[in-house]
Amino acid sequence: MIVCHCNVLSRADLERTVDELLAEDPLRVLTPGLVYMTMGKRGRCCGCFPNAIAVISAYVDACRDRDDLARHRREHPAPAPQPAVEPAAATGRRRRTG
Repeated sequence: MIVCHCNVLSRADLERTVDELLAEDPLRVLTPGLVYMTMGKRGRCCGCFPNAIAVISAYVDACRDRDDLARHRREHPAPAPQPAVEPAAATGRRRRTG
């Protein structure tokens, strides 16, 4: 999806840049201006900034959720699978005829 028509920037472009910025500093405050500057772009009409903010915010939230889930899985690993129980063996008895 195209987020900025002036610079022809897609959602994937913004998300990739956000990944780079968060890798450098996970606590960095991300703004459209910072993200655009990192890509070597600048806001022209800035009509895209509200949408860019929504994309950046949603992506950061998704990254945090993914990281929280990964941390939870590390701290609380799933129990090891139990070996399958074999069915009871046939007794080999014959029926009595009487």
